[in-house]
Amino acid sequence: EATRLSLVSGDQASYARSIRIMGDIYRKKADIN
Repeated sequence: EATRLSLVSGDQASYARSIRIMGDIYRKKADIN
């Protein structure tokens, strides 16, 4: 349980970065259309 919790907290930054990247891609796709 503790190791899983530390893994989640460690992935927080990469998770937020991937969300931001997906948001940028979505915006670019919306701009094209």
